[in-house]
Amino acid sequence: MNALITQRMRGGFLTYKISCFDSVYSEVTGESVDLSWEEVTELFSVHAIADSKEDIKLFNGTQFIESDTATPRRKTNVKEVSLLVVDYDGTMSIAEAKQRFKPYTYLGYTSFSHRQQDGVEKFRLVFPLSCPIPAHWALDEYGLVKSHGEYYKLTEALMKFAPGCDPVLLKPTQPYYFPSCPSERQSLAEIWTNDGAVLDWKKWEKDDIYATKDFSSAIPRKTNGLPNRQLAPGTEFHVGRTLITARDIKGRVAGVSCPFHTDRKGSEFIVRYPSGTICFHCKRCGTFSMHEDQQPSIAKISAPLEADANPLDAFTFDDECWDHEDRVKVSSLLEKAKQKILSDRGINKKTGRFEGFSSHVLYLPEGSGKSQLAREFVTGGFHKLLPYRDEYFRPQVVFACKSWKQVFEQHASFSKQLQAEGLHCRIALSLDAAVLQRFQTKLKRSAPRDYKVGEIDYPESIRAIRQNHPNLEEDFIKLTLDFLAKDPARFEDLAIPAIAHKSIQDSDQPFKLDKSPPKFVVADETAPAMIFTTFAQLRLLKVRRDCIPLNWIIWIDDPDSEELMDIKPSKNMTETNKGKFRVINDTTYAVRPEKQVLGLGFPTHRVIYTTTEKLTVEAICYKLRSQNKPCVVHGERVKVTGGKITILGTKAVQKKRDAILPLFTARRNLVLIADGLAAEYNHSNNKGVNSLRNNDLLIEVSIPHPATVKTFCDAFSIDFKKQGKEVGRTLMLDRMHQAIGRNSGYRTANAECVVLVDPNMHKHLLENCGYTFDTINSVIIDRTNKMTRRESRLSSNASELASEVMKFINGFLQYANDLRVIKADINKVLKAIDDDKKRTDYLIRLMVAISDQCKVWADVPPGANESRSEQQYRKLLQWLVTTFINPDDQQQVLERYRADLG
Repeated sequence: MNALITQRMRGGFLTYKISCFDSVYSEVTGESVDLSWEEVTELFSVHAIADSKEDIKLFNGTQFIESDTATPRRKTNVKEVSLLVVDYDGTMSIAEAKQRFKPYTYLGYTSFSHRQQDGVEKFRLVFPLSCPIPAHWALDEYGLVKSHGEYYKLTEALMKFAPGCDPVLLKPTQPYYFPSCPSERQSLAEIWTNDGAVLDWKKWEKDDIYATKDFSSAIPRKTNGLPNRQLAPGTEFHVGRTLITARDIKGRVAGVSCPFHTDRKGSEFIVRYPSGTICFHCKRCGTFSMHEDQQPSIAKISAPLEADANPLDAFTFDDECWDHEDRVKVSSLLEKAKQKILSDRGINKKTGRFEGFSSHVLYLPEGSGKSQLAREFVTGGFHKLLPYRDEYFRPQVVFACKSWKQVFEQHASFSKQLQAEGLHCRIALSLDAAVLQRFQTKLKRSAPRDYKVGEIDYPESIRAIRQNHPNLEEDFIKLTLDFLAKDPARFEDLAIPAIAHKSIQDSDQPFKLDKSPPKFVVADETAPAMIFTTFAQLRLLKVRRDCIPLNWIIWIDDPDSEELMDIKPSKNMTETNKGKFRVINDTTYAVRPEKQVLGLGFPTHRVIYTTTEKLTVEAICYKLRSQNKPCVVHGERVKVTGGKITILGTKAVQKKRDAILPLFTARRNLVLIADGLAAEYNHSNNKGVNSLRNNDLLIEVSIPHPATVKTFCDAFSIDFKKQGKEVGRTLMLDRMHQAIGRNSGYRTANAECVVLVDPNMHKHLLENCGYTFDTINSVIIDRTNKMTRRESRLSSNASELASEVMKFINGFLQYANDLRVIKADINKVLKAIDDDKKRTDYLIRLMVAISDQCKVWADVPPGANESRSEQQYRKLLQWLVTTFINPDDQQQVLERYRADLG
């Protein structure tokens, strides 16, 4: 039955359109035929007898866009819905359905699996609509959503109209089998009709009516206030005295108490449908669902669930996967680490002498609460620092970050928490940080040379400050800079020890954390609980002959492997300065001055490193072993649930092509995390950023340059030829995990995360990813020559962001041909880059990407038979050069462009 039956007026009667399919994989084919409601009911008047439902054709009440060729069954090809099909799989009886839907016109029929299990009734209801519901999903030529129909604004109303139904109702592309049954259950099959009012969807409330701004409702909500109907895998439900989680469900469980409101009766139910979707149904709060592709692979069904069995009995669990909503494991691990750190007395057991505390590494996934452990140290009361000294100290923390931006964010976050405990914190500012804090402007410096910081360019710095603050006089700015330069922060002055004299306690009392300070008399109430600073400031401690008291814990927050490498490739070695360089395996490296090695200034302090990266753990352990300092690693890298993650393979991450990605993020208002593209966040400075959890992310992870890998190998005595490939892979995984952790895993807030990786590394990264992700749609998306423009490797269930990214990358030629649009996007990207050098570097990289894809070169004259599209691409390249590059620099830019293009 390859017929397309459409809803419209025919001879005064309302007619309906049905799309038919040979199988669940079929596309839409055939011609349009009109059927009245009477003809529709006749079409569904008998059950076909079949051994398997796969032998039966399928239908839905959706009209697709007509085409001369087969139309893929995707929502971008949907036009409207004229018949509403509701599927019940044991969550409502036929008798209950007949009573509930008695006011409406509809037909009902039992499905193939009806009564396959005793008492489980499965059926479908087909409702005619008073007029079609627009259900189009229109994208522009660049893959961005342009408009969509009313159907997608009725999700709350649809589930309210048909409570307990399979939520595939929300997918207008979903096909359903025509009435069928096996011969042995033919006597149980039933078809019925009901006369009543034709369903008028226009009277239903739109989704926005369910939004709230005060978030006072217990129902989970999105950031826009709308109900969040996505069921999290770790959501807990009480069934009597038994506690189960959503991911444990494999059948139907009744008598469930709703976790979203006070429910003492336990009259709700949760069910896993044959489609794989898990739904919790509450008469008061509504329906919450988790589709199969959203479920973490931490539990596998091993056997059918018996009627009276415990839902957990049929599951085996992978202990290596942690539920992002269950912090019991990670909290226990952090508590044990804290006790281990504080119980260390630094005493050599053989000599009985103090030789220094051990260093510790907290190695846990992003967002697991590593940094918050620092607060627990400083609020945990007083204890003896050294057993042979009759002094009690409160642990205090010097908290070091990579950048000043992170320092200011962490200080703002911790200061509120500490104030609630009656404590305070400070920042150890450098001159650059003081100027940034005072004028919101970075000091201008000359280019750094190896490990030597560039000199301050005071005229340019003053000019930049006046540009941001035109009302300030130049003399005032100079005076302020002079004052700030004469008052450098010294830890010796800031790090006042929080010491307390013994009051009641006996000096021989064993180690005990005490949260009741009245037993002690604090010597100096001005002592800060925490001091925030950067790695660079800690490196200068020995250079400045500064010091930090022994009771202070040195907290090095999330350093990357580069911070621990004390060499970098250099071409600046001469006969007079070669003492500052080393040649390792035929590569010349500049060597960091020994006094500036991170952590070297604290041979006896408690030093805590936090990281999520495997390479960083190896680097820390190597450095500490070389310094003969004991090191303890707490935790491990485990797979974590949480988030909407899709990992796509594409050549667009390669250096000659990746400059197009900021144009997409500018159009979509996404946050881009990438190296070399002048993005606000790269794979270094995104660490420790907690403000991205509600942002959709596009992450680019390219194959690291061989020189980067070799530097790491040479820095830590690793054989580059034998182990370089594995080091490069691990580096990619570390970068990917760090970036994903900004809005997924423990930080998930249901924002989307799409990761782009090189096709050659796609399989390895999927196999070793530390997060649960969309396994169905994490594919290589580049279109091959054999594929048509409409073909896609993504399924219809792929996230919107993943689909849009794929269409943008594969449709770049059409996008670049529209100069009006692409120029606006380029202007938006360049406006956000405030550094002239970075702006020029990105322009050259963008020109290379355009030429690589469009096969038109900026420095080659046009051919005689150049097409219109090629002329457009050439105009674009010429516009980039003449608009954004100074005439004196254009020749040099074109030379760099040609060299990068190859």
